[in-house]
Amino acid sequence: MQAFTLRPAPTLVFGEGESRNLEKYLKDFGIKKAAIVHGKGTKAAGLIDPILDAIKDIPYITSDAIVPESPDTAVQAVRDALYGQGVDAVVAVGGGSCIDTARAAMLLSRTQEPVSDFFTRFPDSTADDIKFICIPTTAGTGAEMSPGGPITNTATHVKSGLFCGFKMTDLVILDPELTLKLSPFTTYTCAMDALCHALEAMTGKMRNAMTDVIAGQAVRYVWEALPVVMDENPEDSDARGKLLLGSNMAIGCQNLRHLGHAVCQPIGGRFQLPHGYTCALVLPPMLEQLADIEELKGVWLLLSAFLGLTSDQPAAELAARFYEMNHRYGIAPLKEKGISLEEALACTDQILADGRLLPNCPKAVSREMVEAVIRSMVEGR
Repeated sequence: MQAFTLRPAPTLVFGEGESRNLEKYLKDFGIKKAAIVHGKGTKAAGLIDPILDAIKDIPYITSDAIVPESPDTAVQAVRDALYGQGVDAVVAVGGGSCIDTARAAMLLSRTQEPVSDFFTRFPDSTADDIKFICIPTTAGTGAEMSPGGPITNTATHVKSGLFCGFKMTDLVILDPELTLKLSPFTTYTCAMDALCHALEAMTGKMRNAMTDVIAGQAVRYVWEALPVVMDENPEDSDARGKLLLGSNMAIGCQNLRHLGHAVCQPIGGRFQLPHGYTCALVLPPMLEQLADIEELKGVWLLLSAFLGLTSDQPAAELAARFYEMNHRYGIAPLKEKGISLEEALACTDQILADGRLLPNCPKAVSREMVEAVIRSMVEGR
């Protein structure tokens, strides 16, 4: 059995309406002053005010500088709002971009140097003693379970980590009520991000005794819940809860991504595309590339049992299902976004240079493999 290490998980609270109990949890931590970080869209959707209205005793400041895909400019805007305010807790209310941006801004909140400097060097100190609380409003990224996330360098359009260290979340509040009004596009693409996390975890070289249990259940939750909210009742709270839990579990068993994210992150960064959208496009061709790996037979059999697959080639069947779902739910290939095959293939060298994710791929990654995946993303099936 393969050796592994499982990081301690943050405290996790799940339940409808739990986000309105934020002050209780702040008091449990002994917080004297908090910062609530969110985006303008989150406020416009009516998700922020009920949380703030329930805070009666603890002083707080807010920042609404969050924008999609976590650019360094947004990190700096939030950092500037935090600097000198003496907060001892930062609460991120939003999707993955909000959580990644807020975490980086918090860690850099004791310096006024340009955030872009920290793509190449460490700051003199980081504020890792501030409590970090995440309240996700989407079900896909699982960013609340990660110690850090990619930030877009606006000078190069490349996503990468800032040199500001890492910080595990201290508390995660999963409230299905916050996801009831998500658009079909956001619901679907975020779910594809969660499935990418889970399926890459189950198939990577670093898979272990816990992976199939946690990531497998994540796949099952998302697989069962997605048709309900997409085709039957978008406000089904039980299904929305399963999507939230599936997203959380998919990345919570460890950050074990490989080929899918190694391909879609550079393409998303270069062409400024939503991450969940690129995950939806990369998932089926990634599965096709993994289908012939002998060591993964047990994984495919487990997924067949979980998902009710009937083919004797479950990886191919699963890929076909995802191609069909992308078509059904309007996930257009890159060519329909005005991105040519030549332009997308220009990302190949950057993808092949990845030394963080690709080593976890269960087979050697060749140029031909990467180009086949990109071609599928551009042209569709």
